[in-house]
Amino acid sequence: MGKLLRVCVIGDAQQPEFRYALSGSNTDAYICQCPALDVFFQMASSPDAIVLLQSYPGEFSTADIEQVIQLNPISTLILVTSSWGEGERRTGFPIKDAIRVGWYDFPCWFKRQKELFNSGNLSQFSLPRTASDAQRAELESQNELPVRNDDVFWIFSDSAVQRETLSRFYGLRGAKVWSGDMTAALPEESPTRIVVFPDYLSDSVLEKICQLKALFANATIYVIVYQPRIEEIESLRRHGADVILSPDYYQYAAL
Repeated sequence: MGKLLRVCVIGDAQQPEFRYALSGSNTDAYICQCPALDVFFQMASSPDAIVLLQSYPGEFSTADIEQVIQLNPISTLILVTSSWGEGERRTGFPIKDAIRVGWYDFPCWFKRQKELFNSGNLSQFSLPRTASDAQRAELESQNELPVRNDDVFWIFSDSAVQRETLSRFYGLRGAKVWSGDMTAALPEESPTRIVVFPDYLSDSVLEKICQLKALFANATIYVIVYQPRIEEIESLRRHGADVILSPDYYQYAAL
């Protein structure tokens, strides 16, 4: 067991998107929250990671970031963007040397990296702040996901390509996998994990998730969606989804 991760979160943590992003973050980590940078600059701290909650592009100026780095040269810098800030790479000037994570991806991403760090394994916090995306991807590939020999995965998607990709990946983890389209008849063997990857969210998809949860209350239901809104995530959770993932993080259903 390694040391617990020390994180300072800067920004409006009460904004609904960021409140969701930070849900569960206090477990197995030391978290301090600052509403603004000027408060943070008055603190005598040197956390393992600094999380900037960016509500809109340009909220944090270049001078602000330079001061953050100057005061905390070895801290990992993480930029959590709101829905409004997701287009910064195309329309603005992204913050240099920061790990960018969408607000809806942050819960699963942070949980994974926190567990790796606390157990003494290599995590994204192990790399220097200036590490490239390629270096971060290489490190991620070195951390094997757990074997899932005792799991039965059900995959629902109307895309044959998506079904094949997910089935192959979870199957390589040792799981028994069944896949079908959104209206396929259910197999006889009960699942331990259910992955639903719809083309888009609709009332029929929500109804499907609700039915699956009612039938298999002990199975964990993962829903993969593209750039969800906070209202959609709240609706998914009300209908029985346990974890919401973006397509970039489908592998986290095997954690």
